[in-house]
Amino acid sequence: MESRRKAHILAVLGASPAVFTELLWWATCVEGLQVVSAEIWTTGGRRERPTGELNLDAALSQGRWAQLEASLSADDRAALPRVPEPARIGRVDDTRLGDGACRVWLLADDQGDPMPDIRTPADADAMERQLHDRVRLLRQRLPEEVQLLASIAGGRKSMSASLYTAMALQAGANSRLVHVLTHPAIETNPAELRDFYFPNKVWEGRGIPLPEQVTVMTQWFPRMQALLTHPQLDTGALGELFETGSPRDVTRDLDSRAAREIHAELRYLPPEARRDQGTSHRRPYRLRILERRRPDPLFEVFLGKVPGRLLWELAGARYGLPDHVLAGRISGEAVDAASPELYHHVTQAVSRLKTHTLKGLPPALRDFAPFSQDGVRRIPAAHLIKRNGRLPSP
Repeated sequence: MESRRKAHILAVLGASPAVFTELLWWATCVEGLQVVSAEIWTTGGRRERPTGELNLDAALSQGRWAQLEASLSADDRAALPRVPEPARIGRVDDTRLGDGACRVWLLADDQGDPMPDIRTPADADAMERQLHDRVRLLRQRLPEEVQLLASIAGGRKSMSASLYTAMALQAGANSRLVHVLTHPAIETNPAELRDFYFPNKVWEGRGIPLPEQVTVMTQWFPRMQALLTHPQLDTGALGELFETGSPRDVTRDLDSRAAREIHAELRYLPPEARRDQGTSHRRPYRLRILERRRPDPLFEVFLGKVPGRLLWELAGARYGLPDHVLAGRISGEAVDAASPELYHHVTQAVSRLKTHTLKGLPPALRDFAPFSQDGVRRIPAAHLIKRNGRLPSP
C-alpha cells in the first residue's frame, strides 16, 4: 500500500450505478491507486421515479459492493473506500477528505430540495453551480499528493457537460477527467449488462480478459484556472474571481479577457491602393477584424459609410440584430444569410469594442484614439458603454 498513488474520486451518477463500481475496479486493479475518499453526485428525493439515489440503494441492497470487495485481492480491497454512506443533500463546502469514506451527495434545486432529475434550465443551472463550486473546493483543499479523479461516465449529458466545464474552470494541475465504457460484447447484451458491475470471471471465461471488460479513457480538458491566474496574465481580479465567483461570473470574465486578443483596423485607401484591392472608388475604407498572432483577418470589408455610423451598426449585432441584416448594413448590399461563420467573427469582435473608437461615434462613447502615423486606427477590443441596459442613440 505504501507505493500506491493517492486519489480522491468525484463522479456524477444517473440511472446506472455500475459505472462507479467499474471505475473503482479500474482505479485499484489497473491504475494501482489508493482511493483515499470518494463522492458521488446524483439525483434523489421523490421515489415515484428511478433516481440515481434509488438505483444506488438497490445495487447496495443486492450486495454489489460486497461482491466487488470479494473479487479483489487483499491489497486492492484495502485500496477501496468504504461502502457508500446514505445519501444527503449536497454540501459543496464539505471538507472531510482523505478519510476513506464514500459520500453520496444529492444535487439540490434553488430551494434546497433534492432534484429527482435534471429536466429544466433551472435544474441545470443549479447543478452547474454546485459542481463548479465543489471542484473549486477540492482544488483548494486536497493535498498536492492526492489526485482529483473525476468521472463523467454517469448521469445525463448535462451532468457530464457541467462537470467537464467545472474541471476546465477550476481543476488544478494534479487532476484527471475520465470516461468509463464496458466491452461492446457486454454493452450490447442488455439481459446480462444489468448484472455487470465490474470485470468478472464469467466474461473472462467467454474470452474477454478482465482488463478488456472495462475501458477507462482519460478525457483532455483545458486547465484555464492555472493558465489565467499566471502573474503575467492576471492583475488579481480574475484570480479572485476564480476563488469566489460563480461559473457564469468566471466564464463572462474569460470571454472579456479572450476579447483582448481581437482588434479592429480601419484604413483609408488612396485610389491606387483601391485599384490594387479591386474595390470601388466609392468604398475608400477597409475594415478588418484581426486576431493577435494570426496573419489573415477574421473579417474584411470595404466601405463607403461614415466610420462612426458603421461601428454603431456593428454594435447593434450584440443586441439582437440578425447577422444577414448586419452584413447588409455594413456593405450596403443584400447579403446571403448562409454564411453565419463569417459574421460570427464580426459580432464577437466588434461587440467588445470599448471607448477607443473612431471619429463620429456618439458622445457617450468617449476617449477617441487618434490616428497613428501610418493612417491606421486600431480599436482595442472590450465592451461598449451602455446606459440603462441600452446603447445610447447616435
